[in-house]
Amino acid sequence: MSRAIPTQYGFKWGACEVSRLYDHGGHVTMELKTDAAKLSIRVTPSGQIRVEQTAGRGSAVKMEGMHAETITIPEVRNDRPIEV
Repeated sequence: MSRAIPTQYGFKWGACEVSRLYDHGGHVTMELKTDAAKLSIRVTPSGQIRVEQTAGRGSAVKMEGMHAETITIPEVRNDRPIEV
């Protein structure tokens, strides 16, 4: 079992480092960093989570656990001609 090692703004735990970045207007932002990728995670005042990959290979991050019914896809309209 790996132990969490405190850092200046968070902790290093196994292959990742978790750091608090800043807070503003009730939003808090933290960073999750590994050798393969870096994620910025923002939590809104209402508890919603926003995740952005800020560095690393795109294939290094895999999102799991999404329910298809919660994903909204914008409607695409193909009924209008394209102006040339």
